Amino acid sequence: MTVEAKTANRLFCKCFVAGDVYPDDALYIPIFHRWIQEQTVPGLLVDVADYQHVPRGPNVMLIAHEGHYAMDRTAGRLGMAYYQKRGGGDSFEANLQAVVSNALLAAEQMAGDKVFGGSLAFRTDEFVVGVDDRLVAPNSPETLDQLGPQIQAFFSGLLGGTALELQVADDPRMPFQVHLRAEISPALEDLRERLCAL
Repeated sequence: MTVEAKTANRLFCKCFVAGDVYPDDALYIPIFHRWIQEQTVPGLLVDVADYQHVPRGPNVMLIAHEGHYAMDRTAGRLGMAYYQKRGGGDSFEANLQAVVSNALLAAEQMAGDKVFGGSLAFRTDEFVVGVDDRLVAPNSPETLDQLGPQIQAFFSGLLGGTALELQVADDPRMPFQVHLRAEISPALEDLRERLCAL
């Protein structure tokens, strides 16, 4: 069985906050609760988990049946992340599209919240994507050979064919993930429109 077939439901994507803006993490809690009430983002939204006591971690998470959304400080950088747990499609590409779409929608909604008054923005020229399962998708050259070209092709299409720089963490204890950087920074809403057209 290939890595692609076995990891269709455990993908993740993180997009980073632009600049050095680090709002108080407690602000995300009522926002996520409101998202549950208003069904702002996809999924069966269940609860909000507060992990502010964990340094360089997910901080505040919105738990859903299919996955979870998080304002995440992993590696010391704040961003919006979406981690898929179940209920994905039947291909790596379909799941990658869904995970990136959820992360971008959540980032757009968070940036537009009136609490921040326009001070919060997200980069569209830098992403981390990967597979959150070391058993079936180890952080290895073999996994990169299988999934790297598909990730690169997807983001090249999403970002209008711009050149991409890919970096892969070389620590085998970490989940497989690819850090992508692009030469252009489209608007979040433009990326969302392109995703619908892919």
